[in-house]
Amino acid sequence: MSALGPPAWRLPAALLLAATLATLSHRQTGQGGLLWQAPAAAPSAAAPPAAPDIEAMVQRLADRLAAEPADVQGWRRLARAYETLERHEAAVQAYRQLLRQQPADADALCELALVLALQQGQRQLRGESAGLVQRALQADPNHLQALALAGGIALEAGRPQEARRLWQRVLDQVLPGTALHRDIQASIEKAGAPRP
Repeated sequence: MSALGPPAWRLPAALLLAATLATLSHRQTGQGGLLWQAPAAAPSAAAPPAAPDIEAMVQRLADRLAAEPADVQGWRRLARAYETLERHEAAVQAYRQLLRQQPADADALCELALVLALQQGQRQLRGESAGLVQRALQADPNHLQALALAGGIALEAGRPQEARRLWQRVLDQVLPGTALHRDIQASIEKAGAPRP
């Protein structure tokens, strides 16, 4: 999967846009970790490990966390590794374990919302996924990923004014003149245009 987002068939345009905004926001601010972003690897001159080695590394991490379940960052790394391997059910369980220890972790709430949508084959963030985004906003009202995703949810639900308001809050936190600023501005303008 691309670091910029899932294949286009996975999500409708508005939600894909929100996820892309969230990804770009993460790159600019360094906050969070996203569904379609692989865990950062340490720089190395050696060739990347083969797939079986990656599976073995993930299993070792899972085994360690079984013995040390209080390692919140370990659960975050494990969840992201499962996402990279497209093991959505395992990623959901890892995020739930993380959230048992840190229930107001806005990054994990957004990431769990996205993984649940993929696991359940949903083309929109609805039900529990939408509720998780709202919990993320309650935990951090200025969380870029949560605002971007909430805007996508609002647009898909036929509430373009709310989507524009939420995306404006993202725009207000982004450096003017950057590509991210231009992309968000274009999204806000497009949300205000009548549907064809």
